[in-house]
Amino acid sequence: SVSGRSDDSWRRRLQAQPTARTCDGCQLCCTVMAIRELDKPAWTACAHLASEGGCAVWGDHPPSCKSFTCLWRRSDSLLPAEMFPAGCGFMLAVDQLETWPTVVKVCAERTRPDAWNQPRWRELFSRLAAAWNCPVVVVEDGVRGAVAFAPGGRVYDRAADPAVFPEDGRELAVPAADYDPDRRAPAERIAEAGFRWDA
Repeated sequence: SVSGRSDDSWRRRLQAQPTARTCDGCQLCCTVMAIRELDKPAWTACAHLASEGGCAVWGDHPPSCKSFTCLWRRSDSLLPAEMFPAGCGFMLAVDQLETWPTVVKVCAERTRPDAWNQPRWRELFSRLAAAWNCPVVVVEDGVRGAVAFAPGGRVYDRAADPAVFPEDGRELAVPAADYDPDRRAPAERIAEAGFRWDA
C-alpha cells in the first residue's frame, strides 16, 4: 500500500456497504459479458437465462459470474439511479477491484451502442477514472476498446489514438503519465475516499 498500512479494514468496510438495488428487470450482464467456463461469447444471451428473467443456475453459476461486479448494483450512491443498466442502455463493470491497475468497462446494449455517449455520462466516466486511478473504457461488440477515459483527464479514441488500443482495441496501453502515483487498489480508494456521482 502506498499509504504504508498493511491492514485490510478497507476491504471489510467496502463489503459492508448496504444497497437496496436489485437486478430485477435487467439481464444486460448475462448478455454483454463473455463467460469462459460456458464458452459464451460477449454480446450473446447466456443459455442459462431463465424465461421469467434471472439466472436458471444461480448458486451453481461459474466463477466468472461470481467475480463479476456491476457498479450500479454494488452501491446505492456510487452511480445515479438512472444508470440502471436496463434503463440507460449500458452498464459499468469491473472484474477486479482489489488489485491495481484495473479497468472499468462501459458495455452498451447491442441495439443502443451510443447510449453511453452523452455529456453527463462522459463527465462521470472522467471523474470516476480520476478518483480510482484507472481507465474507464467503452468496450464495443467484439470486445474492443473504443474510447478510454484516462485518470489524468485525457480521453483517447481508437481511431485517433491507435497506439493506446493495441491489437485493434483488444488491449489497452494508456500512457504511464496518465496515472496518479497512488497505486492502491480501487476498492481501497472507494472504501476510504468514496466516489459520489453527485458530489
